[in-house]
Amino acid sequence: YQRRVRGGKKSLIERIVKICPNFEEKIIFCNLRNFAVLNDEYVTEQIYVHSKLMIVDDRHVLIGSANFNDRSLRGDRDSELAVVIRDTKMIETKMNGVPFLASKFAFELRKELWQEHLGLEDGGESCQRLIDPICADTYFDLWLETARSNTRLFNAVFHLPNNTTETLEAWKKAQSALRKHIVVKATDARNVNTQNILSKIRGHLVLFPIHFLKNENFSGIFSAAVPMSVFQ
Repeated sequence: YQRRVRGGKKSLIERIVKICPNFEEKIIFCNLRNFAVLNDEYVTEQIYVHSKLMIVDDRHVLIGSANFNDRSLRGDRDSELAVVIRDTKMIETKMNGVPFLASKFAFELRKELWQEHLGLEDGGESCQRLIDPICADTYFDLWLETARSNTRLFNAVFHLPNNTTETLEAWKKAQSALRKHIVVKATDARNVNTQNILSKIRGHLVLFPIHFLKNENFSGIFSAAVPMSVFQ
């Protein structure tokens, strides 16, 4: 991630910035996170999904295990599989407020995934806002606001990778100083307050900290000395 997305002049973000300086208004990096009580302690972890999925304009679906690199695409290295699904059954929806014909399969798949990520009740009023994926009401007021809110709530309970920690040294110092905040005992006196905070989380969507360790040099071999807490 650091080399390809964040680090260096040839990284994905640096290339995007040249074309669109305010890219974060149009492109957003998110991930999924969950929490639970384990051995009488609150713990949290990212949700890792190995499969890769791309839904384009609610019409085309690409899904499989293949990565976008030579290991997956050369054909003589890793054993991978990916399929393109083009549904011939079209339905009337909207795209940016304009009437639009979408593939039934792609449209319903995206809605189901977004509903889960955003923690929306099936058939609820908010689900109707998922029909148009790129209108301001859906993107800014629902998707982006949910991701921001969940991120703030998780960070209020757990000390997690964030955009203000730009080097590994700063991360290690923060971990050492705030270790007690990484897990919160369910029997602790702060339990009620912690429950109130975590109860406000909706779904699993959070913002990915794209500036985390941005000033760290990861050139060469990725050192095994990097603590596992970085990947928490």
